[in-house]
Formats: sequence, structure tokens, C-alpha cells
Amino acid sequence: MDKKGLAGGALYYDAHGRIQEQKARLVVLACNGLGTPRLLLNSQSPLFPDGLANGSGLVGKNLMCHPSATVMGQFEEELDTYKGPRACSLISEEFYESDPSRGFVRGHAWLCGRSGVTGPVGTALLGTWGQDHHKVFRELFNHTLEISALGDDLSQETNRVVLDPILTDDTGIPAPKLIVQHSENTRRLIEHAIERIKELLEAAGARKILWRPEDGCLPMHRATSLSPLIPSCWRMCANAALSTSTFDLAWPYRRWYVSHAPGDGSPMVSSDVYVTPLQ
Repeated sequence: MDKKGLAGGALYYDAHGRIQEQKARLVVLACNGLGTPRLLLNSQSPLFPDGLANGSGLVGKNLMCHPSATVMGQFEEELDTYKGPRACSLISEEFYESDPSRGFVRGHAWLCGRSGVTGPVGTALLGTWGQDHHKVFRELFNHTLEISALGDDLSQETNRVVLDPILTDDTGIPAPKLIVQHSENTRRLIEHAIERIKELLEAAGARKILWRPEDGCLPMHRATSLSPLIPSCWRMCANAALSTSTFDLAWPYRRWYVSHAPGDGSPMVSSDVYVTPLQ
């Protein structure tokens, strides 16, 4: 990056730890929602003391992820849920649209299909150990069904990617550090999803809603878990003071762009249930 803010290429470490330079007429940065802010924040110099494209101070901020929850039901009959490829076979969008009367905004979609938990190894790990292990395994294996919910996330400036003050990679470059606290809206969204999935499983004949042994008192779900590969923390809009780029062209520079890798919505200002960014 020259003094005019024109990108002429990139510096990188090769396999032997030597710094190499790759010249380019245009530079496209597409390192996912974690790698992109990490690279920009690490690209500090006297000309760019806060990192590249960070004149607004928003690089890495407004992190959005996928809050999710998974609930499992145990049934009397055999379900054959361990057979076939691991994939989603059924999708429900009943609660996809935003409805403030539920006590939160945005929505969630449900995914139903074969998962690793329903296979032999996953079932064995889900059950108890000791004298009753085989008995519990027979009750669970081929008798369980998982339904997962994926929810929308809201943009919050306090949710962000920063540089870790201690952890580095093998070249000494600081690693990314995630700072995330779920909003009350996200917690209500996930609670709503869990309760509705429980109702569905019970209405379908589930005799038991399973619980993770290690959780003790929590339902069998990954409540408000995050999908770390698809966060959005690179805000795009037409106002340089409120964003880090306009249509993927980084403020205030030229000849370099920030784009998103497949499934990654780094530049987008809103998230989506299935993929980030909002399509």
C-alpha cells in the first residue's frame, strides 16, 4: 500500500518463513469474517496506525454469527435416522419471518436430517457409561431424531474480532480473538425455537426429550452456539463514517476490494438464517 492508499500487491510468509511479495494491479481480500479483520488490524504502519481501512474504527466490529439450537427426541419405533448421507432432508420456515409479538425480532428456520449423533458412535457417546451402557444404547440407537434451529443475529458493535494480546501464529503475528455476548433478543429467539421444537417432537410421539449427560440440567441442544465460519464483521454502506467499504471497495483506498468467501458475509450489514450475507 503506497502513500496514496493504492494497493500494489501483498506480502506473505512462504513455507520457509521468508517474506515474499506478490505484485498485483488489483487486490481482493477474502479471508472470511475472522481472517479479514485479523489481516487488516495486523496491517498497521505509521501511515495506518489502526490498521487498513479502519478510519471509521469499525473493522472487526458488528460481528454477526448464527445462533443455533438442537433438540433431540427419543421414540418407541425405529426411525432409520442413522442411514444415508449426513444431510438436511426437511426444512421448516414457519418461524422464519419476523414477528415482534413473540417477544423478539427476526426469526429462525428448522433443519431436520441425519446427524453424527444418530450414528453408532454418536449414540454411544450420548448414552451413559458403566453397567447400563448397552441397555441405554439399545434404547437410543435408531430411536432418536434431531431438529436444529438456525436463527438470525442482530448487529452489535460490542460483538467483535480483535487481535489477541498473547496468542500468535508460528510467524509471531497476533491471532484473532472473538468477543461475543448474546443479546436478549437472541436469547429469546433461541428459547422460542427450543420450546417450539420440543412441542413438535412431543406431538410426533417422542416419549422423551433427551438431555446431554455433560450438561446435567440443560436440554440436548447447543443453545446460542455460533457458526464461526460465517460471521459478518466488515460493514458495507455508502457512508465512510459508518462503514469500512462501499460495495466491497475499501474506504478510502483504491485498487483493492474486500469480498466474501463462500458462506461468509464479511461485508454485509445484516445476517440471514441460512447463509450470511442476506441474499
